[in-house]
Parts: sequence; structure tokens; C-alpha cells
Amino acid sequence: MNWEDTLIKIQNDVPPGKVTTYKEIALWAFGNPMGTQAVTAMLKAAVSAEPTNALLTNRVIPESGKLADPNGQVSQLLDEGVPMHNGVVDMKRASIVRF
Repeated sequence: MNWEDTLIKIQNDVPPGKVTTYKEIALWAFGNPMGTQAVTAMLKAAVSAEPTNALLTNRVIPESGKLADPNGQVSQLLDEGVPMHNGVVDMKRASIVRF
């Protein structure tokens, strides 16, 4: 699994206004929810290679809904209509893509 494959999956399955979690990507990519650190590293590599990839990677969030906002994540998700409160995604109201 590489970041290109992961970006294609996000692009095809996580449209604007929806989010998925690092855990969901880990389950899809590795068959194991414990692979979240590897997913984080892949997504960071994708943004390092091409900063515009952040438009896709910003839709991948922690299960807690708490965002670090290194690439304008909060403003992008708000613009896309993802429900939030004080910079935290409302996980009960958000449309979360499960794989």
C-alpha cells in the first residue's frame, strides 16, 4: 500500500462534506485498525510530495474528531458542510464513510 493508492481511495469514496477516520483507512489498507500511524505517515508523505493533496487528506480525521489543522483542515471541512463545534468534528452528526 502506498499513498497514491490511499489518495485514490479517498478521492473516489470520500466526497466533499464527508469524512473518514485514520482507523477506517487502516482497516481498508492493512486489514487492521492498529495501522493508523502508518496511515498518518502515508498521508503526510502525500502532502509533502504535493501540497494540494491536503484537499483530500483533510477529510481523514481521528476518531475523536479533534483536528490539528496543519493544512487548513478546519476551514475546509467547515466550508464543505461538515458539522463541527469549536474546531472539533461532531462525530454524531458527521457523515462518516466506512469501508
